[in-house]
Amino acid sequence: MKTLFITVGTRQVGWRCRDDRVCCFGADGDRNEYPRHVDRLYQELGVERGREQGQRWGVQDLSDRYYQYCLAQDDFSPVELLLDHQVIEQQYAQGLEHVVLWGTNQPETTAWSYRNKDTHWLAYLMAGKIEQNWPELKVEIFAPVVDAGDNRAIRQMLEAFMVAHTQPFLGNDSEFSLLIQSKGAVPAIAQSLEICAAGLVRQFPVFSIFPAEPVPLFAEETQSANRSGQNEVISIGEYFWPIERLRIVSAWQRGDFQEAAIWLVAHQNRYRLLYRLAKGLTLATNWQLKTFFGHRQLGIAQWLASESLSKAVEVAQLETWRMTFEQIRGSRLAQTWEARFLVYLLLIQGSYTDAFMRFAQTLERLLYLQSETEGWFSQNELKGYHPGFKQLIDRWFERQQKSFNSPLYKQFDSIRNTRNQIVHGADSVSLQQIYAIWIRSHSTDNKSGELELNLVYDLMTQTLQKVCDRPLNVPENSFLESLYSWGLAQLL
Repeated sequence: MKTLFITVGTRQVGWRCRDDRVCCFGADGDRNEYPRHVDRLYQELGVERGREQGQRWGVQDLSDRYYQYCLAQDDFSPVELLLDHQVIEQQYAQGLEHVVLWGTNQPETTAWSYRNKDTHWLAYLMAGKIEQNWPELKVEIFAPVVDAGDNRAIRQMLEAFMVAHTQPFLGNDSEFSLLIQSKGAVPAIAQSLEICAAGLVRQFPVFSIFPAEPVPLFAEETQSANRSGQNEVISIGEYFWPIERLRIVSAWQRGDFQEAAIWLVAHQNRYRLLYRLAKGLTLATNWQLKTFFGHRQLGIAQWLASESLSKAVEVAQLETWRMTFEQIRGSRLAQTWEARFLVYLLLIQGSYTDAFMRFAQTLERLLYLQSETEGWFSQNELKGYHPGFKQLIDRWFERQQKSFNSPLYKQFDSIRNTRNQIVHGADSVSLQQIYAIWIRSHSTDNKSGELELNLVYDLMTQTLQKVCDRPLNVPENSFLESLYSWGLAQLL
């Protein structure tokens, strides 16, 4: 859903008079030699401009009269959206569904000289025009009774409104974006919107729209108000990109795709594909591999099929991804084999105990899947229960005709015992302790630092390869790692 939030200023709206001249509700001959359009608009209605509390009637009274006039005529066609017509027209063509118009509506305790310029009736005029021109759009008026200079009260009311409006879209996969046009806002309202927008970019894409002032504002001969014909749309997230890019890169390198997705929310105009990939990889790192490979909407299938991806990735790479994906999603063994890269991500995060547990889990599952496929156990042997890790190891060694006294069996048994000790004793393991499992059964030079981490991962991978049945079209190169590397390259 796309929502456009417009702050209604006194110069936002015009009226096409009977002589086809457009008069602006905010042009009162008061600055920069503006024409006296307000006087002309009173004359158009046949009303003499009066006074109240020493002040001549202004925008609030005039817009109220014209709104009632339009209601009586059931026609808002003479209303002109001087700043926002092109904005709405363009955004409607791009999926705009909802427009919120914020008109000032100050309490009676505010001096009349300020209340005289309130714009809530202008907002109603705009709403009527929008509904008439774009009947599919939902239009909502936001006109809280609050002093236009009371920053705190404005911020509280705005926050309450925004929370209520955006709450349905939090925590689900509905796409929502917010556009803010605040050219007509008084300083307190503009500041509150900026603060609110900065907070919302962590949840949704938020954009500022800047309609350009028409040049000239008024036609030289007729003094008719001109309509804006240009506007600029800027993502609020652009202001934060130089700093947030470093955080996104760091999170991606660590394999913390959930954090990367949170930061990428504000940059979807530039990195929409990367944001969606991060959301998908978050499922994988949460070991929701069935969902990642199998779910048509939440998983990676929709991402691979997107038209925008075909424009961003080389044809050969995309075909490789799609072919590999088709091989993996139909094979539980292949999906489990992919989990080895998730073990690597845990290692580089320094989560050595979690990495080892996931490795042991992957090894056990590879053995279990083969036991199912090849019928290693009879129903009588299992008596309705799944085989345990030791049973799976022992039966694999029997079928492979490998010795139970070999260094390899001692290695497998050590993996199992270490896994049990972590679970039963709430113990943790260091990288060196994990490495020691292979040192005891292999003559491997001990290394330190980053090389040791990679060496441990290589040894884990070699162990998984020993039990993984290669003829079952299990991809040798990790599909997840390829996606990870591509995403990182987009950020660097």
